[in-house]
Amino acid sequence: MAALLILLGALLVWMIGLFTAHPITVVIEGQRREVRTHQTTVGGVLAEAGVWIEAEDRINPPPETPLNNDFVITVDKAHPVLIEVDDNRRRILTHHTRLLDILSESGTELGENDQLFVDGAPQPHNTEIIPNTIRIVRARSVTIIEGDQVSEHATAAQTVAGVLTEAKIALVVADQVSPSLYAPVEAGMTIAITRAVPFTIEADGRILNTRAAAFSIGEALAQAGIALIGMDYTLPAPESALVEGMVVRVIRVTEADEIERGEIAFETLTQPVENLPANETRVIQEGMKGLWEMRVRVRFENGVEVSRSSPRETVIRPPREEIIAVGATPSIYQTETPVPNSP
Repeated sequence: MAALLILLGALLVWMIGLFTAHPITVVIEGQRREVRTHQTTVGGVLAEAGVWIEAEDRINPPPETPLNNDFVITVDKAHPVLIEVDDNRRRILTHHTRLLDILSESGTELGENDQLFVDGAPQPHNTEIIPNTIRIVRARSVTIIEGDQVSEHATAAQTVAGVLTEAKIALVVADQVSPSLYAPVEAGMTIAITRAVPFTIEADGRILNTRAAAFSIGEALAQAGIALIGMDYTLPAPESALVEGMVVRVIRVTEADEIERGEIAFETLTQPVENLPANETRVIQEGMKGLWEMRVRVRFENGVEVSRSSPRETVIRPPREEIIAVGATPSIYQTETPVPNSP
C-alpha cells in the first residue's frame, strides 16, 4: 500500500508539472522541436535542451527574453569557415554566403589578382556559396619577355602555363617557353617566350614545311630531328641565322673509292751452270707476277657524282724474277794455255 501511495504521488507531481510547464517550439536550422519547460527565459530553455550556442549565432527572441505559452524560439547557427592565407589559418563563424562578405567580416584583405579556392576548387570573388574552407593565393609579380616586348604581370596562377593563360598569350606548336609550362610560379620570376618561325627543309628527297624556335639553322634542324652526319652540309650554312620563310637544303655527302687492279710481268734471267749438261736448262727460281692497284676517290652529293680525285697507283706486290740455269760446254770454264812457239 505504501509503495502504491508513493507511485500515485509521483504520478500526481508529474501531471502537475506537465500541465503547468510552458509549451515551447524550438526551431534550429529549420528543424522544429516541441518542448515543455518550467524555465523562465529563452536562454534557459536552450540550455535545458542542450543546444550549444556560439556568440555569433542568431537567437530570436534574444536569450534574456521571458517565456510565454506557445512561444517559438528560432536559432540560426553561424557557419564555421576555415580561412587559409599563405601559411596562416583562422576559423570564423559567419552567416554570410558571399565570399567577399565573409572575407570582409574576418578582416581579410583581398587583392584584385588574388585567387580564391573554396573547398579546393577555384571560385570567382563574388561567388555566393556556403564554404567550409577558403584558401587565398596571393598574386605575385612576374616578368614576361617576348621578343623585344617586356611586360609585368600580377598573377595567382600556380604554373607558368596558368600565367600565360591569364595574360591571354597563345602558343603554337614549336614555341619555346622558359621555364617550362609546368614550372611553379615564384615571385619575381622571368618567363621568356621564343616564337617559332615557319621555314622549309629540303632533305633526303623530301620537302618539310615546319616551324622552329631557334636562332640558327643548325638549331632548327636539331629541333626538326634532322642530323648532319660526317661531311653533310646545308645551304645556307648551319651557323646562319634562321629567317622566317627561308628554304634550307640539306646536302648529304658520301665518298667512295673506285679501285682497279692489274698484274706486273716478271723478267726471266739465265744463269750458266758448270755441272749441268750442255744445252740443258733448269728453273732454279720460279717467276711471279707483281700486282698494282689504281685508286680514285669519288665524291657524291645527294647521290650525284660531283668530283673525282687524281688516280693514285700503288704497287701492292712487286714481281719476282724467274731464274733459269743453263748447261754450258767445259771450254767456257777452261783457262786458255798459250801455244808454244815453233822452233
